[in-house]
Amino acid sequence: MSRRAKRVDANHAKIRNYLRSFSGVTVVDTSEVGGGFGDLCVGITWAGYEFTVVVEVKDFDKPPSQRRLTEAQKRFWSTFTGDKALVMTVWDAKLLVMYYRHIATLMDSAGIPRRKHAKVASK
Repeated sequence: MSRRAKRVDANHAKIRNYLRSFSGVTVVDTSEVGGGFGDLCVGITWAGYEFTVVVEVKDFDKPPSQRRLTEAQKRFWSTFTGDKALVMTVWDAKLLVMYYRHIATLMDSAGIPRRKHAKVASK
């Protein structure tokens, strides 16, 4: 059975690369995953706090009727309990990073402990 390559929006690479330009931000391109899962999985680290966000990229230059979520995306968005965001522009991407950095700063100010990572045993 052959699989068709999934289409990505025209601004996908620009937004992915822009997010990767931020210090403390890692991006995994998940556009080939399917099942309505987002286009990008974004990790944001700031002030010792870590956040992971599933990002769906839509092209703001397309008419609204062509920016709608697919049925699979709607199912994913309605059932996935983790953080998710819809990004249409580089400005949206910047706001996403700034939002989580602000949350981390507030958590730090409130004295909320950082998550401790389990140590991986070496052989």
